[in-house]
Amino acid sequence: MTNLNDRDSDAYATGLLESGLGMFRILSVYLGDRLGLYSAMQSRPGLTAPELADATGCVERYVREWLEQQAVAGLIAVSSEAADASERRYSLSPAAAEVLTDGDSLNYMAPISRLLVSLSSTLPELMQAFRTGGGVSWTTYGEDARVASPTSTARPSSAWPASGLPHCRRSMPASGRSHPRASPISVAAAVGRPSVWRVTTRWSRSMAMTSTRRRSTWRRRTSPVQG
Repeated sequence: MTNLNDRDSDAYATGLLESGLGMFRILSVYLGDRLGLYSAMQSRPGLTAPELADATGCVERYVREWLEQQAVAGLIAVSSEAADASERRYSLSPAAAEVLTDGDSLNYMAPISRLLVSLSSTLPELMQAFRTGGGVSWTTYGEDARVASPTSTARPSSAWPASGLPHCRRSMPASGRSHPRASPISVAAAVGRPSVWRVTTRWSRSMAMTSTRRRSTWRRRTSPVQG
């Protein structure tokens, strides 16, 4: 992450603008994830706006505008750009399909949109905590944060092995009590490091594999000699 303090005022402003544009992109990913738009595109490549709207039960006008925004942002591919808006076909590249829809991939990033939307919704409570010294209840974050959590059992993904992240369980309690370590600031600070999402997952799986190898080695060493 670039240190904005090393830049002049114009570059500083540009850096913040780029971050803002990135947040708009995240919000559009949130819509695609929650409305099932990405999943439908992954299942049926090359859909038109009317076909995608019909497949997801959404209004065509909004789906068409979302598709156009996604194409301009470079998140999805569009064919026949010169065709009428309702006849253009949109699809996910293999990389996009993995990152946005494959819950078993270490590169699965769609849940980060749910986490950031959840954190944004708690800002009034966070400001109050700054003034009073209190905490923010984990229940305040809502369903999005619980599903996006690496330790969530509500997610159909195996990309976040719950047993591999005990420290996350301690810092993100399921109870409704206020908990300083469960504040949006602490979670957002970790999310701000681009590699956290994937590195933590790879660390979890690596630890699990190492543990399995150690158990196997121990069994071989302690097994009675045959013959």
